[in-house]
Amino acid sequence: MLRRTACADPLNEYQLQHPIPSQLLLTRQQCRDADATAINKFNIPSIVLMENAGRSCVERLMWHHPQGKLDELAVLVLCGPGNNGGDGFVMARHLYNQGVPVKVVLLAAVESYSGDALANLNSLSRLRLNVIEFDSNWKDEKVDSVFSKAKRRSVNWIVDAMLGTGAKGQPRSAMAKAIRAANRSGARRLAVDIPTGFDCDTGALSDPTFRADLTCTFIDQKTGFGSDTAAEVLGVVTVVDIGAPSEIIQID
Repeated sequence: MLRRTACADPLNEYQLQHPIPSQLLLTRQQCRDADATAINKFNIPSIVLMENAGRSCVERLMWHHPQGKLDELAVLVLCGPGNNGGDGFVMARHLYNQGVPVKVVLLAAVESYSGDALANLNSLSRLRLNVIEFDSNWKDEKVDSVFSKAKRRSVNWIVDAMLGTGAKGQPRSAMAKAIRAANRSGARRLAVDIPTGFDCDTGALSDPTFRADLTCTFIDQKTGFGSDTAAEVLGVVTVVDIGAPSEIIQID
């Protein structure tokens, strides 16, 4: 089951304690269908959904950072080439606009990004924001060094915006190395929608899987959240608003 956390917060927020019934949760295909319904039936542009998702994740991150210490906040955002990465770019922009030191690490070559994700990556190009490409040849010491600082401030949050619900199987070499570095970091960790390496449908864990302290999931919880292994990697689960009506969820 999911237990609501004891915090003065009006939003849906849960600490995973025990497996929950899978029939209450969304599958990978239902997530795809919900996105398509929001875009095609309710005429909500996909880039608007991405903007809302990224902004809502920033709000949750700020909520969970220790109160009174926001002036110490520094964030590393790991972005894959798909829409999950686009959510991360939106997060980076909103954090930057709030004066938070932020570093963006691309887990794919720049030319791999397209669509809404590319549009949001391009929006970062005019900001004084550190965007670098991850090099899979980096030694662990180099990765740890890159991940440790954002504008000379120690990183205290790492955001996983690498792979979303559509991903299956083991993360590739660059992402695997990035996940391992994030997991051994002393920073707190936020997963966008689901942790990379976690199977949306089954809850199976890859080696490695990003181990989140906070998972900001979209639309609703996922089927895999009911697995025996989910609690190991999800941390606190919060369903964040992406601006889509509840009618987009179609459960047979």
